[in-house]
Amino acid sequence: MAIAFVQNKSSGSASTTTLAVTLPAAPANGNLVVVVIVTLTAKTITSVVDTNSVSYVQSPNSPATNANRGADVWMYYKENITGGAAQINVTQSGSPQKMSLFAAEFSGVLTSGSLEIDIVHTGTAPQTNINDPTLTTTNADLLIGGASGSNMTAVSGGWTAIDAIQNSVDWAEYFIQSVSGSKAVGFTQLSATQWAAIGAAFKAAPPPAAGGGGVPFLGAIPSLGGGVEAGMQQPWQVLDTNLGGF
Repeated sequence: MAIAFVQNKSSGSASTTTLAVTLPAAPANGNLVVVVIVTLTAKTITSVVDTNSVSYVQSPNSPATNANRGADVWMYYKENITGGAAQINVTQSGSPQKMSLFAAEFSGVLTSGSLEIDIVHTGTAPQTNINDPTLTTTNADLLIGGASGSNMTAVSGGWTAIDAIQNSVDWAEYFIQSVSGSKAVGFTQLSATQWAAIGAAFKAAPPPAAGGGGVPFLGAIPSLGGGVEAGMQQPWQVLDTNLGGF
């Protein structure tokens, strides 16, 4: 089954401890929902849960932290979601501060063990092109990228933007990779500045099993005694198509 984008929504606040993002519709059972979160550094995420009490899982290597930039970029996800709600609430620690949320739903993702890799990276010197981290993936993976920079103008490298908020400081993007290989998270900034970015790869679900093959059973075979032999459920077969002797 090929991976496909379903829907997305974003939300941002300059000062909050809890922020909600509401998808246009409740996610379909079995799909993947990814949430990219941007906070100030020295904050922690204490809860990512929807209004049906479905909790999201933090990717192992998040957040990407750049203290010079003053930003952390986190990634949470829920694979094989069941009974999920459209509204997702994110709570951060401490006093109210800036927070940005990006939520996106995808179909066709492996329902168990879907996360292949997640990588974080920061630009310690001002750069206009954000081209890290680099992901090595299997065929047909879904790649998700998130970044916080300054006046980012576009995604690059064939990625599709999920959204940009907070005056284009925070972005999220996705890419469906047909053939395995390295793929860098890609954003372009208007001015050279420091940044933090995270990238993750999720595996596609296997294609549906092919239908049963073989010749269908057409009926029981009569016995020589005129009855029907029990259990002789054998298909009829064509023995010869050469009728020239008749």
